[in-house]
Formats: sequence, C-alpha cells, structure tokens
Amino acid sequence: MVPTGVPVPPNTSIFSETFNFTYEDWTVDFIRKVASVGQKRINLQFLARNPIWYYSQVPNNKKYGIEKERDTASAFIPFPITISDKITNASKSNMPAYKFTYVIDKSFFFGKTVNCIVNFGTRIVRMSDGGRESEHVFMSEYDMISKIYWEPKIYNTPIKQKNPSQAKRFDYTDERKELDAGSPEWKLISDYFYLTMPKEKDGKPINRITKILRYQNLFLIDNYEKKLQTARDVHHNIDFRNSIKYQKLLWHGTGNTNPNIIADGGWKINYAGDKNLWGGGTYFASDASYSASYAYEDKNTGNKQIFLAKVITGLGYHCPENKNIKDIPKGYNSIVGWRHGSWIYVVYDNFLACPWYLVEWAEK
Repeated sequence: MVPTGVPVPPNTSIFSETFNFTYEDWTVDFIRKVASVGQKRINLQFLARNPIWYYSQVPNNKKYGIEKERDTASAFIPFPITISDKITNASKSNMPAYKFTYVIDKSFFFGKTVNCIVNFGTRIVRMSDGGRESEHVFMSEYDMISKIYWEPKIYNTPIKQKNPSQAKRFDYTDERKELDAGSPEWKLISDYFYLTMPKEKDGKPINRITKILRYQNLFLIDNYEKKLQTARDVHHNIDFRNSIKYQKLLWHGTGNTNPNIIADGGWKINYAGDKNLWGGGTYFASDASYSASYAYEDKNTGNKQIFLAKVITGLGYHCPENKNIKDIPKGYNSIVGWRHGSWIYVVYDNFLACPWYLVEWAEK
C-alpha cells in the first residue's frame, strides 16, 4: 500500500472553460488494484499512453549507412498520436513491419498522402507518394527521451547571496560567455538543436548555428534554486517526489523582445499575451523547431535567436487549451499541452525558469 500524496486530476471538459481543481491523499494497492481516499474505496482501471513515434525529416542517405544517419541526426518529426498508437500495437504484436497511410504535415511531401512501411528490425520507415520513394530513420519516444533529456555541466562558480541593497537586477549578471565552436559543450547544444531543426533543404545546408552563448546570472540562479526547493516541497511523499524530474531544458523564442532583457532580468509573466492558449504564463517547448517560429531576429545580421532555458516543470498537468487558466492546480508544478508536434510547458511564476543558453543561427 502506497500513500501517494498525489493530486486528483481536475474535473475538466474540452468544451468548457471552467476548471475545478481538487487535492486528495490517496492510498493505492497496486497488487489488488484498489485505491482509497479517506474511508472511500474505489476500483482502479490502469491506463497508459502509448509512446509517440518519430521519423527523420531528411531521408536516410544510403551512402553513409543507417548508423551514420543516426549519428548526424537530422530533425525528427512526430507521427500523430493515432498513428503512433497503431505503430505501437503492431510492435507489441511482434510484427516485422507495418503498413499505413499518412498525410505529411511538416516535411518535403507538403500536404500529400503517402504510403508508409515501418520496418521494426532496421528502424527504417519507407515513404512513397506514388511518384517517388524515400527511406527515413524512425524511433520511439523512449529513444527520443534518451537523446533530449540530458544535463550539461553546470557552472563551477558557487552561488553566493548578493547584498540585498543592490537594487538593479543586471548588477548580478556575472557571466555571458560565447562557447567555442566545436567544444564538447557546443556540440551538446548543437545536437539538441538539430534534433528537431532540419540541417538541409533540397540538398543544401540551412539553419547553420553561428553562435551559442552561455549565461550565468547569479541573481536569477539563486531565485530559481529557491523555487526548485519550493516545487519539491509540494509533494510530501518522498518516494513520489523522487520519481519526478523537476527540471527540464526547454526552448523559448522571445519574439520581438531582445533576449538581453530576459538574460538580465528573467521572464515577466505580465508581458504574456492575453490570447495565449493556456493563459498568461511563460511558454516553453520541447522542440527547437516550434520555438523557432517565435525567434528573435537580430536587426544587424538577420540571424535568429532562441533560448535554451532551465525550467521547473515538476509534475505537469496535461490539459486542453484554455486561455482563462491563471495558475497551476494544487499539487502540480506546470501545465503541459501538445501542439504542432511539440510538448508545450507553461509556468506562471517569474523565477520558475532561468536562461541557460542562447542559440543563434542563420537560416540559409
């Protein structure tokens, strides 16, 4: 029997803009599949979401071989959830291959219906629109997680409490360093960026990274660390708390706002637009390709810039779009949604995110 201390999912409807949040302490017996809250006992039905499957945007170049393609890792695009379910079911049935049709949304087959055959042995999906055929590397969500949830070497400089009498936030900025191209840290960030951003189009290179900046703003880091401890304190059950990954490295495009403003003072919730899909919070994405559509454009060079930020996501509540959301329901740490092939994370506090890296690239 495990006392969970886990929040009850809010009672929601995709047709309603009203959210009723509740919080209860549950005890769960995983062997008998029985749960109780107070004196009330209910039977559980265990439901699990199937993994999402991804395919490489750039076709596999046979002259390099499959392993070479995996190493160079062109941008990977998710199949829709309905198709991912079918691929998972085929894989669980030990089928060597699975055939289906798919309307391409974000690749070179713009808006066309293609016939697909996935080969589970070679991890290759063959796509054909009747006129041409191509092969792509594909992988499951679990493979993607192993690629995208990594931890860079955090700053060696110890965080020291500054004198509170210092009024201006930018007085606390201690480092803004440009990484050396080709260094291990550069390669780590670059590989993460290109995991969802294409490197080439029609055989020509695009989205060439020109600069990566690393930030160390001790004021923002200090406040972020305090919020991180507060996020953990939300969950009193130690085993449950230890099962949660409270931080993620996520992408953010600043639009017309100069990234230097955020690098100096952090994000401001009051700057968020009124028409945001999950209310007036700060939005981060798992895919660089999503945030790239909100990238800041340098007026001098024309290059694009987006942040890779450390974000306290903790226990995320998955919910449909609702512009009236004001804050996180009790027991959760962030709002999570799915849009245009990317997981979107929303937080409603200025210090739940900290700028870590700024990636600049030239589109052509």
